[in-house]
Amino acid sequence: MENSIHSNTLRQCPRRIHVLFLLILVAAALLAYSNNFTAGFVYDDYPFILENPAVRTLSNPVRFFTSREAFSEKGQYVIYRPLATLSFALNYRLSGYNPALFHTVNILLHVAASATLYALLFLTFGEAVFAFFVALLFLLHPAQTEAVSWIAGRGNPMFLTVFFLAMICYEKWKRESSRAYYGLALLFAALSLLSKEMAVVLPVLLVVVELTLPRPDARPDRTKHLVAVIPFVALSIGYVVLRHLALGETRQMGYWGGGLWPTLLTMTKGFVYYVRLLFVPMPLMVEYVIPIARSPLQPTVLVSLLVLAFLVLACVMSYRRAPVVCFGIAWFFASLLPVSNVVPMEAVINERFLYLPSIGFCAILAAPLLAAKAASRKRAAVGVIIALALIGSCYGALTFNRNRDWRDSLSLWTASVKASPAGPTSQYNLGLELFKRGRYDEAIEHLKIACRLQESFPYAHAALGNAYFAKGSFEAAIEEYTIGVRQWPTDKNLRHNLAMAWLEKGKIHSSQGETGLAAQCFLNALKFEPGLEPAMQALRQLSGVDERG
Repeated sequence: MENSIHSNTLRQCPRRIHVLFLLILVAAALLAYSNNFTAGFVYDDYPFILENPAVRTLSNPVRFFTSREAFSEKGQYVIYRPLATLSFALNYRLSGYNPALFHTVNILLHVAASATLYALLFLTFGEAVFAFFVALLFLLHPAQTEAVSWIAGRGNPMFLTVFFLAMICYEKWKRESSRAYYGLALLFAALSLLSKEMAVVLPVLLVVVELTLPRPDARPDRTKHLVAVIPFVALSIGYVVLRHLALGETRQMGYWGGGLWPTLLTMTKGFVYYVRLLFVPMPLMVEYVIPIARSPLQPTVLVSLLVLAFLVLACVMSYRRAPVVCFGIAWFFASLLPVSNVVPMEAVINERFLYLPSIGFCAILAAPLLAAKAASRKRAAVGVIIALALIGSCYGALTFNRNRDWRDSLSLWTASVKASPAGPTSQYNLGLELFKRGRYDEAIEHLKIACRLQESFPYAHAALGNAYFAKGSFEAAIEEYTIGVRQWPTDKNLRHNLAMAWLEKGKIHSSQGETGLAAQCFLNALKFEPGLEPAMQALRQLSGVDERG
């Protein structure tokens, strides 16, 4: 296989073949994501788009690069993706809050990412059929639905499209020594970073390509190529500094389990779960619950370490005999570095984090094509093509089916709770959606579960209080609001809701002639919201009754 990896040029493949393959990619995307065009806004689409006033005007585009408040509602998230946020503003300018156009842009960007991946792989390997099937499998893999079908996930296909353009220009510079290509590579790298943080791994992947794919004609310049990666490293570091200055912080939360060591042990399980998702992409869910690991001797950690050690060994052993396998494994692990929680994030694993790493897996699946061609085994190559086409068809069907879950918030969280009942966020969000639809008893059931699953969850207690309030169960509402205020004493909405619950309870006592109890309830309401006029008026009325009595 080694001799099949060399610097072929685009002239060795007729242009019509490239056009055909690209048309197939477009058609495959439109089929797999056809039911996504009618989907609505869900999940974090609200704080990033619907409830974010910054996307409603383009009068000051510079703020998308400098103001934390421009990235999400009130700057509540530690997120810095100015180009993605700017694209939301452009979407809004064109069609307002029309979800169909937002989804259309996401799908087109996903097609663009697949097309640029095809161009990069053909440039690197010189085999159009191989490049096509890697791009097709990437395009259709159901794990990509979160990155594509979730409007707020737009940064994924956006960053990856420009990311591959940077790699293409870098490859062209290596072959032609053109400063223009090198400059373009740096420019695209910068644009990719401004689309999503994941792009910081670009210099690492440039090294992976250089070291894992033996191309005889490039060996004399390997040192030169590795040195040329240094400006990309500097660019990534500069981006991290800029991000910190814009956000005022770098990490999203503290380490999982309270320290780096349990976080790293937990991530060993997370990495193996990613491998499982690539091979068996079901069930898919928004929230994955990975128990915190605290010892390498725990059975699940030991098994995970053994699996990871096997993969590393396979990477090393395949370096000469099957370099594409070596490349795929190295690409997979290197791509996961930004989401390895070394810098803590609000999730151990997410499907969208596989958007870049999955390419290594797809390359390994298509690797037998290169082996068959190198051995001049046409029948074997045809068999591999048929197998890959079948895999792609299965991926497309699974993607179409998964997109049904993304059609609205209720279907998304219902599916997530079904797949991951131990997920507190899923239970909470499903409870919220049921509450919005007036299904209070069902909402209460799921919100109670969310409160049990997460020790400190003021949002869930507040929502549970709202459900009880809506049913007229003011005692239960007061209990939940009180817990919420205890967990988040400074939240004005919680304190207001608690005050209103005391007010309504006071009204009931007042109507029953229990003036003492009513007065105490109104005083409790004023304790949590001083100056609450209805409570003050009720107290004045009670005072008048007492005076007349």
